Amino acid sequence: MIRKPAWALCVLLLAPVETIWGQAFTGTITGIVTDPNAAAVPGAMVRARNESTNEVRTMITTGEGLYVFSQLPPGTYEISAETKGFRRTVQTGAALRVNQTLEMNITLQLGEVTQVVEVSAGVTLLDTQSANRAVTLDKQAVLDLPVNARNPFQLVHVNAGVIAVRTGISQATQDQNHNRFSMNGGRGQAGLTLIDGVPASAVDWGGLIASPSVDSVQEVNIQRNQFDAQFGKSDGTAVNMITRGGSNDFHGSVFEFLRNNALDANSWANNRSGLRRPVFQRHQMGGTLSGPIWKSNRLYFFTAYEGRREGNPGTNVSSVPTALQRSGDFSQTFNNNGTQAVIYNPFTTRPNPEGAGFIRDPFPGNRIPTNMFDPVGSKIVSFYPNPNTQGDPFTNARNFAAAGKTVTSNDRVDVRIDWAKSEKISLFGRVTKAWQENIAPVYFGNGADTNFSDVNPRHQVVIGATWTPTPTWVVNLLVGSGRWRENQVSPSQGRNATELGFSQSLVSLFQARTFPGVSAQGYTSLFNRRFLNVPRETHNLQMNVTKELGSHSLKFGWLGEVARLNNTDFNTPQFDFTRGLTSGPVASVASTTSGDAIASLLLGAGSGGTAPIAAATAVTAGYHGLYVQDSWRFNRRLTLHLGLRWEVQTARTERFNRLNNFNPDVASPLAQRTGLPLRGGLEFVTPQNRGAWNTDWNSFAPRFGLAFKLTDKLVLRGGYGIFFPQTGGGTNQGFATTTTWVSTNGGDGINPNRGALLSNPFPNGFNQPAGSSLGLLTQVGDSVNAFWRTHPTSYVQNFSIDFQYELQKGMVLELGYTGSQGRKLLFGTGQQANQLNPQFLSLGAQLDQPVDNPFFGVIQSGVLAGRTVPRQRLLRPFPQFTAVNVTGDVPGASSSFNALVIRYNWQISGGLNLLTTYQWSKAIDNASEWQGWEVSDTLRNYYDNSLDRSISSHDLPQSFVNALVYELPVGKGRKFLSDLHPVADALLGGWQISSITRFSSGLPLQFTSPNTLGVYGFQVQRPNVADLKAAAVPNPKPDRWFNTAAFTRPGTYEIGNMTRWAPNIRFGPTKHGDLAILKNFRWRERWKAQFRAEMFNFTNTPQFGRANTDISSGDFGRVTGTTNVGPRNIQLGLRVQF
Repeated sequence: MIRKPAWALCVLLLAPVETIWGQAFTGTITGIVTDPNAAAVPGAMVRARNESTNEVRTMITTGEGLYVFSQLPPGTYEISAETKGFRRTVQTGAALRVNQTLEMNITLQLGEVTQVVEVSAGVTLLDTQSANRAVTLDKQAVLDLPVNARNPFQLVHVNAGVIAVRTGISQATQDQNHNRFSMNGGRGQAGLTLIDGVPASAVDWGGLIASPSVDSVQEVNIQRNQFDAQFGKSDGTAVNMITRGGSNDFHGSVFEFLRNNALDANSWANNRSGLRRPVFQRHQMGGTLSGPIWKSNRLYFFTAYEGRREGNPGTNVSSVPTALQRSGDFSQTFNNNGTQAVIYNPFTTRPNPEGAGFIRDPFPGNRIPTNMFDPVGSKIVSFYPNPNTQGDPFTNARNFAAAGKTVTSNDRVDVRIDWAKSEKISLFGRVTKAWQENIAPVYFGNGADTNFSDVNPRHQVVIGATWTPTPTWVVNLLVGSGRWRENQVSPSQGRNATELGFSQSLVSLFQARTFPGVSAQGYTSLFNRRFLNVPRETHNLQMNVTKELGSHSLKFGWLGEVARLNNTDFNTPQFDFTRGLTSGPVASVASTTSGDAIASLLLGAGSGGTAPIAAATAVTAGYHGLYVQDSWRFNRRLTLHLGLRWEVQTARTERFNRLNNFNPDVASPLAQRTGLPLRGGLEFVTPQNRGAWNTDWNSFAPRFGLAFKLTDKLVLRGGYGIFFPQTGGGTNQGFATTTTWVSTNGGDGINPNRGALLSNPFPNGFNQPAGSSLGLLTQVGDSVNAFWRTHPTSYVQNFSIDFQYELQKGMVLELGYTGSQGRKLLFGTGQQANQLNPQFLSLGAQLDQPVDNPFFGVIQSGVLAGRTVPRQRLLRPFPQFTAVNVTGDVPGASSSFNALVIRYNWQISGGLNLLTTYQWSKAIDNASEWQGWEVSDTLRNYYDNSLDRSISSHDLPQSFVNALVYELPVGKGRKFLSDLHPVADALLGGWQISSITRFSSGLPLQFTSPNTLGVYGFQVQRPNVADLKAAAVPNPKPDRWFNTAAFTRPGTYEIGNMTRWAPNIRFGPTKHGDLAILKNFRWRERWKAQFRAEMFNFTNTPQFGRANTDISSGDFGRVTGTTNVGPRNIQLGLRVQF
C-alpha cells in the first residue's frame, strides 16, 4: 500500500528573490521592443502564443521597452507586439527550451496597427541572458539519435566529459541505474535529476525512481553548470527531462524495434577464445496517442506505452550427487587421481591411543546405512536433479547441464493531461507507471536454484499549476510523488521449510519464507535463502513565485521533500557441509582425498552455519530548500543574477528509533574494569533525539552569474555557486544478530555435536538482538560499524567563464573554462578507524608477540577473550573492538576539477543539427565515490589520507563527442531533385542519418599488492614503484599493458608508495561510434513511416577492459577482456505515425 505523502509546512521568505532564469520545467522569453531608430517603445502590448495549444500570455512593455514572459511551458511560440502608430509585428517559430531564457527583440515599423509584419524567428543558439552552461536536445533529436535499449538518459553522453559507471553494474533494464553517470568532474549520481521539474531520485543511493519512455520525452536539458538559486541538493550539475503534452491536432504512432545475435558481431574476447556469439534477442514495441479532449481548445492529453521483451539464454553446468551417492553408496566415489574417496563415520571419532589428535573408522563398503541418515539431510539431497551428462573422469564433477533463459519483461505507461483553464491559470498532471521483471532461469527446479528474479514495480506522479494573477506576477506550484519497490524473488519464496523436514517450531523462527541455504564442498549449492523487499518513496512540494519589477526579475521559492526507505532484508539460516567430518582416518587433519560433503549432508553433520535475525527498518529523511534571486537586466548588454539558497538536509530518523552512531571520544564503561584509557562506543538515538546525526542548519549557498553581450554576436558569461550534494548515513547495529550453528562439540570442527545435527540445528532457539540495552557495551569484543554523529555537510564550489560567438544564424562556437572544488565530501566504504597507527610498524615482529590480555574475564568470546592477545591489539585506538568499520557516510574527502571546454553547435531548421564538444580536463581527489560499488577508494592509511590524493578514478584528460542529425537534402521539397516522380522519391528521398561519436582517453588504473598489513587493520596495500614513468609502455598490448618489472611488493611492515590511481596507465582509449540510417516515407500528408537501422559501435572497435593490476596474479599486466561497451550491435526499427 502506498503511504500518503507527509508534507512539511511551507515557509516562504518574503524578500527579493530568484530569477526567471531558474526554471525547473519552464522557460522564459524576454526582449526589448524598439522603433526603427532603436529607441525603446514603452506601453506596447506583447503577446506570447503557444503554437501547439493556443495558450496566450499578454503583458505591457516597461518604460525601457522591456517585456518578460516567465515560467512558460517549453514549446514553439508566436510573439507579437503592437502599439498605436506602428504596424503589428509577429515573430513565429520561436523555439523555447526548458531552463532557457530566449531573447526575442522586436523592432516595430511605422504604420497602422491593422498592418501586419510577419517574420520567422528561426533558430536562436546564442545565449545572451544566462550564465548556465547547458545543452538541450529537442523531441526530434531525442527520437532520431541512436539510443541503445531506448534509454533516454543515454543522451547525456552527447556532452564531452560525461562518464558512465566503470564496472558495468548498471543494467539498462532497470530504471534505478539510468542516472549512473558523472558530469563536470563530479561524482556519479551527485547531480540533480529532474523529470518535469520534480526531483526523481531515491534517498539512499540516488537511483532513479522512474523514467519516461523515449517517445514520451519532449526534450532533455543537460546542465554542466547551473548557477540558479532555485536548484539544490546536487554538485551543481543537472539533467532535466520534460515530457510531451498534447496539442490541438490528434497525433499518434506505433513502433517496433528488434535486436538479436544474428545481427550482432562477436566480441574480441570470444574471437580470441574461439567462442561463438552468445544468443540474444530483444523486442521493444509500443505507441503514442495525443490530441484535444472533447474538441476543446484548452484541454489536451498525451499517452504512451512501451513494452520490452528480452531473452538472454545461458547454460548451467553443475556438480550433483549420483543415484548411488543419494542412497548412501559411495563405493563408486573417486578422487581425481582414480583412488577411492573413503568415507569415515564421524560418530566413531575418538582420541588417538597412539598419539595426539583423533581418529575415525571407515564405513564398511564405503556405504552409509540408511538408518543413519539425517531426515532433513536426506530430504535436501533429494532436491538435487539427477545427473544428465557424462561428468569429469573419476570424480563425476560437472555431471549436470541445463539450458535456461533470463527473461526480461518491461511495460511502461505514460499519461499526461494539460489544461489551459484560462489565460491566467494552467495545469498539468502526469503519471508514469512501469513494471519491470527479470525472471531468472530455472535449472534445478522445485525451488532448488540459487539465483533470484528481480521484480521492480515503480511509478511517479507529478501535478503542476501556474497562476498569473497579473502580467507581472507568476506563481508556480509543483507536487511530485514517486515510489520504487525493489524486490528479489527467491525460487523457493513462499515455500515452507517443513517440506525439508525441519520442525514447525524451528521454521516459525525463520524471518523469511524461503528454504535455507545449503552449500556442499565440491557440489553446487542449493536454495536462495534471501527475501528482499525495499520500497523507496520520495514526495516533494515546491512553490516558485516570480515578480517582474522594471529591469529586475525577482523570484523566490521553497522545496520540501520527505523520503522514506523501508528495508526488509531477511534471510533464513545457512548450513555448510564439507568433506572434513567424513574424512579420516586422522580426524584432526582435513584430508583432500577422503570424505565427501554429500556424505556429511546425509548424516546431518555440518561444518557450521548461521541463523540471522535482522530488523526491518523504516527510515525517513527530510529536506528543505529556500531561495531568493534577482535577475537584473542592468542594461541592454549586461544581465546579472544574484541569488542565495538555504538548504537543510535533516538527520535521518527510524520509525522505532533503531539507529546509532559511533562516538570516538566518549569514555568506555570498560575503562575502570581494565585500567586502560578506553574511549569510543555506539550511542543510540532516543525518542527525544531521534536523528542519526546533528542536523546542519548553516548550509547557505550564494549564487552569482552574468551575461555580458560584448557585441551582437559575442557574449561573455560566467558564474559561481556553492552546492550541497545529497548526504546520508546512520547504522543500526544492535538490532540484528546471528546464531551460530554449533555443529561440532565446542566448535572444534572434529567431533559432531549429536545434539545439534541438521534436523535440530538450534536446540536453544535463536539469539535475539540486544537493541540499545547494552549501550556503550554494544559489540564490545567484536566489530562495530561506525558513523560519526558530528556530520559536517559536504559542499562543492562551482565556477565557470566562457565566450559564445555566433558565426552565423544557427551556428555558435563556445570556448570556456569550468572548475570545481569539493570539500568535506563523503569517503567511500571500507575505511578502518581501528587501524594500527603506522608509527608502531617499526616494532616489526614484536607486534605479534602475545601479551597479557586486560580484557580476559571481561570479554567472554572472540579473539579478545583469551588470556593473551597479540601486542598490536592493545595498540589500536579502540582495543575493546576488533574493528571499527567506517561507513561511506563519513566526510573529509576533497576534490578538484579544471577543464577547458569547446563547443560547436550548428542547427538548420528542418535539415541539420550538429553538436560537437571537446573537453581537456584534470580531476584530482582522495575519494572518488562514497557508495563503494563502482570503484574501491579504501584508504591505505586511515591516519593520512594525503597518501591517496591522486587523479580521480573518473579523470578523463581528453574527451570529444560529436552528435549529428542530418536530413539529406534530396527528394520532394528538398534542395536537390525536388521534382522527383513519387516512385523515384520513395527510393531516393527521405533519407536521414544520425550518429553519436565519442573519442576519449582511457580511465586510470588502480594497483594492489597482497595486504600483509591487513592483520593490523590496514584495509588495502599498494605495490612499490621506483619510477612511475618507467611503468608505462609506449604501445600497450593486451599481453603487455604496462611494464610489470617496475613494480615490487612492499616489505612486511611497509606501506606501498604507488599512487592511488595511475595517471599514465589507463584503460584503452575510447573510440566508439553509434550510427543510425533512417528512411522516411510520407503519404496522404499526415501519414509517415520510418524504417531505421541503428548500429552501436558500428566500427566494431574493441574497448579493452581493465588490465590485471594485482601484483600477485599470474595475469598481472595482461588484459583478458573488453569493457561493457560490447561489440557491434544492430537494431532494426519501424515506426508509423500520423
